[in-house]
Amino acid sequence: MIEFIQNNFWIVWMIAAGGFLVIEALTAGLVSIWFVPGAIIAAILSVWVKNFYIQLTVFLVVSAITMFLCKKFFKKSKSEKLAETNDLLIGKTATAKTDINDTDGRVIVGDVYWNAVCDGEIKEGEYVTVTAVNGNTLTVTKR
Repeated sequence: MIEFIQNNFWIVWMIAAGGFLVIEALTAGLVSIWFVPGAIIAAILSVWVKNFYIQLTVFLVVSAITMFLCKKFFKKSKSEKLAETNDLLIGKTATAKTDINDTDGRVIVGDVYWNAVCDGEIKEGEYVTVTAVNGNTLTVTKR
């Protein structure tokens, strides 16, 4: 049995590739997808090269390259995601939950409460429009 596996190690690599695909399918983020090409290349290589350590090295190198490429091209930084999400708030209508002035106030956008500031005075209950986002504080104007 061990001799069969040693002579047909490509089967082991393909099972590994399938396992990595299943793990990836069961998770929400990029967790193991970069190991799939590494295992497939190692499986192809194992047909001609019987040395397991060479196969393993190729698997690790291809997986590392794939991981680098996936992270570089597909993963946005948290600050980029946050900036995109915050930019979506600009132009939205909100309701003043407290009086708002140039230093303090609270509004609700959808079902989320935000700190708010404005030029001038806005009374509680008035509708406002979001004009800018600074961290967790919205700049608003009267609607």
